[in-house]
Amino acid sequence: MKNEAADGLHAESQHRHIIYDHPVLEPILKETNGVFIFQEQLQEAVRQLAGFSPGQHEVLQREKFIVGCEATNKIIPRQAAALFDHLTEAARIMSAAG
Repeated sequence: MKNEAADGLHAESQHRHIIYDHPVLEPILKETNGVFIFQEQLQEAVRQLAGFSPGQHEVLQREKFIVGCEATNKIIPRQAAALFDHLTEAARIMSAAG
């Protein structure tokens, strides 16, 4: 995942269509052009995708997330694992950026 923020801004300036990893993410990421910029976006994504309650996202575990995605949105495990990887990478980048 390269600089998603720059890609999102570029997409807006070029009026390109943004493809979301899952339809649930569109209302969460629409204002930031499909890019996770804010911690609150990650938290909301975890709640909406996996059905976690507030606070559960703080101890995000891969298997629980995958099971939650399947139960909440009928997301197949392979896609849920890819979503988990994307979310954790975005969190890592946010953390590194300070």
